[in-house]
Amino acid sequence: MGFQINDPEVRRRLDSRAKPYYLRLSDSLSIGYRKGKTVSRWVIRRKTGGRHHITTVAGVLPDDARPADGRTVLDFQQLVEKLMTTKEKLACSFCAKPHTQVAKLVAGPGVFICNECVALCKLYMDEEDAKGTLLMEGGKPVLRDGKPVFTPFTEAELAARRVLLRTD
Repeated sequence: MGFQINDPEVRRRLDSRAKPYYLRLSDSLSIGYRKGKTVSRWVIRRKTGGRHHITTVAGVLPDDARPADGRTVLDFQQLVEKLMTTKEKLACSFCAKPHTQVAKLVAGPGVFICNECVALCKLYMDEEDAKGTLLMEGGKPVLRDGKPVFTPFTEAELAARRVLLRTD
């Protein structure tokens, strides 16, 4: 079971225990939070060859008692960024681009999303009344005069949308 250890308020409410609370990032990588009675720690669980290997992140503390400074006290996102500078293969859960090919990769509970997919989602949200499908070329949206280009829905797509939107 995954815990929302990315939120310091949630971590404060967790019980102290020897076994870490984990949040899965990928099939082979989880970030853990071991809440102690006096000191808490970040832990990393990697799966290789069918076995789990657990390592305590040395030299840093979670941002429970003090604000994150990016060096000795890390928040969840800073810890993920630290992992991304290693040889770990983290990728966007939507477009599958590795972290080395995107500008930013934001971690969520069990998923990542890159800055390019966030921009694409913003296009969809800003143009929600468009009467078509966003035109894509080479995995990127086609823009004309800074606006996304949509191809009109076919009659079959419009009929399917009417069925989905029907509120009987």
